[in-house]
Amino acid sequence: LDAWLYIGSGTLAALAGIVYTARTGSGQVDAGGAPVTLTAISAVLIGGTSLFGGLGTITGTALGVLLLAEVNNALAVDNINALYSNMIIGGVLVLAVAADSMRRGRMFAIRR
Repeated sequence: LDAWLYIGSGTLAALAGIVYTARTGSGQVDAGGAPVTLTAISAVLIGGTSLFGGLGTITGTALGVLLLAEVNNALAVDNINALYSNMIIGGVLVLAVAADSMRRGRMFAIRR
């Protein structure tokens, strides 16, 4: 089963690279860089997936993606600089992690 997951992941990554290259006309090594990673992690965390235990749902993740897309759209409509946009998304990410920590009762908990 694990081998099939790796095969599927590699196939989808290759397909994504082909589609990206077809759209942009060039290939870039850092095309999936920090802004894309930050957005993806933020969407999953906003959707309710925990950093501590990996508990979450597909529905929650989809709602997190929609909410983050709306935030990005609102920032683009208001003509906010991309630097500030990333800072705002980072702030939303910090709030989502803090809310998850408070909800699970792990705020300021030190593990030993």
